[in-house]
Amino acid sequence: MSNFDASTFAHQRVNGVMELFQILAGSVGDQYSGNADAALLAACRAGNTLIVEGLLQLGSNVDARDEGGSTPLMICTELALTDVARVLIAHGADINAVNSNGETALILSVYSDATDVTKLLLEHPDIEMEQQNNDGYTALMCAIECLNWGAIFVLFDAGACFGGDMFTPTNSPPTPGPFVNTGALAEQIAKANGSLEVLQMLKSCTLNGIQPLERAVLNRDLKSTQLLIQHYVPSPTTPSICAMILKLLNCIQESVSALSNIDVEIINILLDKLDNADGDRLEKQKVLELATGMGNYDLVQLLCQRGFFGSDRALGLAAAKGRCDILQLLLEVPADTNLLDSSSELAYTGSALQLAIVNEKFDCAKILISRGAKINILEGLTDALHRGSEEVLQFLIDQYPCLMKENFNSSNGFHVAVKRSDRRIINLMLDHGADVNLIIQGKTALMNAVDPIVVDLLLERGADVNQQVNSSVCGSALHYSLSSEYRTQLDDSTIEDVIRKLVENGANCNLKNILGQSPLNLAAQRPRSSRIIRLLVHSGADLNERDFLGQTMLHIAVENVEIENVQALLDAGADVNMTDDLGRCALFGTANMAAICCLLGRGANVNSRDGEGNTILMHVLNHEGWYFCDIGVLIDAGCDVNSRNQKSRTALMIAADSCNVEALKLLLEAGADVNAVTEGPKKKTPLKMCLRNLWEDNEEAATTCCEILLEHKASVEEFDPSVVHQLVAKGLNRLVEQFIHAGLGPSDVRIERKIQGWFKGTAKLSPLCVALLTYNTALARYFFRINFLTKSDLTIISKKQNVLKYLQSHFNLDCMKFLEDVCQKPLSLQTLCVIGVSSAIGLGRGREERVSRTGLPTPIQDALLFRRESVIGESTGSPGNSGSYMFTQYMNAQYVRMSLLCSLQKAERIRGILSPSDSSEDENSD
Repeated sequence: MSNFDASTFAHQRVNGVMELFQILAGSVGDQYSGNADAALLAACRAGNTLIVEGLLQLGSNVDARDEGGSTPLMICTELALTDVARVLIAHGADINAVNSNGETALILSVYSDATDVTKLLLEHPDIEMEQQNNDGYTALMCAIECLNWGAIFVLFDAGACFGGDMFTPTNSPPTPGPFVNTGALAEQIAKANGSLEVLQMLKSCTLNGIQPLERAVLNRDLKSTQLLIQHYVPSPTTPSICAMILKLLNCIQESVSALSNIDVEIINILLDKLDNADGDRLEKQKVLELATGMGNYDLVQLLCQRGFFGSDRALGLAAAKGRCDILQLLLEVPADTNLLDSSSELAYTGSALQLAIVNEKFDCAKILISRGAKINILEGLTDALHRGSEEVLQFLIDQYPCLMKENFNSSNGFHVAVKRSDRRIINLMLDHGADVNLIIQGKTALMNAVDPIVVDLLLERGADVNQQVNSSVCGSALHYSLSSEYRTQLDDSTIEDVIRKLVENGANCNLKNILGQSPLNLAAQRPRSSRIIRLLVHSGADLNERDFLGQTMLHIAVENVEIENVQALLDAGADVNMTDDLGRCALFGTANMAAICCLLGRGANVNSRDGEGNTILMHVLNHEGWYFCDIGVLIDAGCDVNSRNQKSRTALMIAADSCNVEALKLLLEAGADVNAVTEGPKKKTPLKMCLRNLWEDNEEAATTCCEILLEHKASVEEFDPSVVHQLVAKGLNRLVEQFIHAGLGPSDVRIERKIQGWFKGTAKLSPLCVALLTYNTALARYFFRINFLTKSDLTIISKKQNVLKYLQSHFNLDCMKFLEDVCQKPLSLQTLCVIGVSSAIGLGRGREERVSRTGLPTPIQDALLFRRESVIGESTGSPGNSGSYMFTQYMNAQYVRMSLLCSLQKAERIRGILSPSDSSEDENSD
């Protein structure tokens, strides 16, 4: 085969893949290798992808070089042959190889403006973006030099380094050689070709994570925007055009600067790009709303021409500002003049028409009305009243005369105007058909007046001063002006002026509301109303008129503890002793001492009675909540402490029944009858009433009251002797002693059922037995000392098995020791005689008289009545000798024995003449 001329082949046109393969098929050995590389270089220059692919498969060197040191990849890069470059890279071409100038394929792609090849190279994982050529230029520096913005952005997006000191001002010249100061050199290049500002912005965006175009727009940089917009590609990470316009407008608005021509041109540039991008409807609405809010007609017009969408809010902004020109533009977009709520119902509040009217932009309102905007007349009226705008109200009347008149008399609008004391609006509404006597929500307009001048105005315009409503609060205007509801709105001075205006214009001072209350009635219970009371009385109010409970004004003032009002009524001549339907005068209405003293000082009868016969003293004691009332004042004023009510109860009985210790003391000191008895079958005394409270929650107070009554010689004749047993069981030792000293004798209680495991069947319990069974040893010893014993106690002492067994089972050693001590010696004759004589005399009413009739010596009578003074628990020696101790002070033992024996005989004679009810049945049988 003849030699293959590579240079000839490199310059001839290659017409097809088969022809090339045929030529190559004739080449063999080393000569083939050189020819194939030249063929590959030629194929790359020709841009024939199939030939390049075939040559590479036949073994051509993918990194072969031509005379200038360029590889096939560099050739393709310079020629912007992206597809051929992709084949070479796929076959392992050295992506970072350099030519004789130190330029890589990446640098060559920048110079060749082969942006697609640049992108392809940057996708390779081994690419070295920062490699420098012989002049120290990186790919990015080359792009800056030739102002290849496409390559700059691609390299920027790929993360090419600008250099740590790039664009930092420096006075040092660039270092010569292959490793120059890239930052300083880049700065010089950028300054030379005018790209420094843009590049600085790019670097700032890299550091702050902001898109360059967005930064240029926000900086209001027209030049940068024009440059960067050419390379704008919408993506999820890139702000939309509308979003950038929104940010720009917000930035301008926040800086309080005007929209300039440059700003409009920037927006125009962005809008040009928007034509080729998908515009979000909501974003477009927001842009138009913001532009409308800024009030820039040209911008709004531009946006409308570019197809931006209007909205209710945009219309509202234009209407609120009174921009009829912008409003007309927006209505042509078109935009709906009526605002709808979430239920697709007409919503007036917040609509463009509402905003135009409340801001008094009536020209805009008329435009909207002419374009079909609907009004909610009630809301419109409410807006006008709350803003106090006569102009708005007049506009509504002019535009909607019939609807306004109808609403004047069907809503609370007129009353709102009255309450706001806006006289201009009140007159305007009355002039256009408002009813001055309209009742709304249970009130007349006159009731809602809070200004005396407005009251005058309404009365002049025909308001009925005595018009009434069926309300417990209102009644007439005069009633309402005295209510607590009205008082919360005004000070007392103004209210007094209003009341004066009403009465001067004929208000009836004796007119009653549905509760039967007159204005004076309300004034009496109202705090600090003495001046008003005098005004009403002077105007003809009846001082002694009664309400539905029969109470006079004085009753009401006293019950409400309004001393100032009480004095004013008394000064005006109120009857201090007039009674209500319950027969109570004003004195019964309070526990306040100041009020009571005031009434007493004005002649109130301290002994007047209510319908149940109670005096004021009884009335106070019957009310638990009146504990703070000083009844001493009533007593000092002459109240009869022994007066009885219809239940025949005295004040002392009431105090005892409620265990009122302090009242009890005061009444007793004042001479209250301690032994007063109620009428009827149940004879109750103060002591009996008090005693029953011992078994209630107030035991302590009841005990104290019983002690006080007994100290004041309360009689115990009406008490059953079993009371002692009950007091012993409760452990009230002091009361037991007091009842015994008062004359209550010992007796047995017959038990016919099981009692707490003590006995079964029938048993007799003496006070001593109860004391032992309740482990009250001190009381048991006391009973022995004073011989307060019954015949059954002899059985306990002599045959103590049952009681002793009980005490042993409960391990009560103290009581067991007491019984052992008692039983060591037989009882003395004196003790036995006292027990016998006491039993013979009997118990019950008249015991003291019967003892007296025995004729026994006084010391013995005192012993039979157990009047020996003693302290419970004191030690007096052996219990067996206690009886002897009682009498040794008065006589010798022999005389005592004889006297007691004689007394037994006398006692038997006395028993014969006593009625059976006056003696103890049990003890007679024994």
